[in-house]
Parts: sequence; structure tokens; C-alpha cells
Amino acid sequence: MGREYEWLFGALPQNSAPAYLCERVFGAMTRERIRILRMRLVFSSCTGVLSLGGFIVAGKALVAAMSASGFLTYASLALTDSSAVLGSSHSFLLSLLESLPGPEVVFSLALLAVFIQSLRVLVVSGIAWAWRTERFA
Repeated sequence: MGREYEWLFGALPQNSAPAYLCERVFGAMTRERIRILRMRLVFSSCTGVLSLGGFIVAGKALVAAMSASGFLTYASLALTDSSAVLGSSHSFLLSLLESLPGPEVVFSLALLAVFIQSLRVLVVSGIAWAWRTERFA
């Protein structure tokens, strides 16, 4: 079987691509990668600005909900009267968790995670874009 393949590839004419074709293909690939990096930069910066603004609003709502639910009062008790907290730590932790406003915490943490991820993508894409444009300019 191997001998038949050798004969077949030996009988076919050896065609090679022109030299300029490789340069054109690599140039087009580089331009496409730079375009994708620019789009990632724009998208991640827009996402970062929106998520930071949302996080600020959600943080204010979280502080208001913590104050309304009494969470801040329980938390300040841990700092002011630690002997009473240590004496009934199980009850204190349960009442602290019960007073924690769940939806506000989850929403604030989700917006914080989106902001951190968009900041990471922004930094990585910015470094890659600067490296590519400097290298292939």
C-alpha cells in the first residue's frame, strides 16, 4: 500500500505557491487579528464602564439594605462587645446571616465579577494589541 502512495505522489507534478502569496496570507491574518483585538478592547472597555457604574449603584443599594435589615448593627456588635459575641457565637452568626440582604449581595458580587473580568480582558487585549501593532507596523 505504501508503494502505491509513493508512486502516486511521485507522478503528480510538484506545484508550489508563488512567494508573494504567503506574505499576503500572513498580512491578512495579522490585520484580522488586530481588528479582533480592537473589537475586544472596545467591547471590554464599554463593559467595564457599565459594570463599574452598575456596581456603584448596587453598592449604594447594598449599604441601604444592610442598614435597613440591621446587618450593620450586628456587625458593629462584633467590634464593640466581642466577649458577648464569643459567648454566643452560634446565635450571633445565625442572626448575622439572617440579616444579610441576599439579592443585593449577589447582584453586587456579580457586577464586581463582570468588572474584574472586563478589566482583565482589557489589559490582556491592550498588551496583545500593542505588541502586534509594534511588531507588524
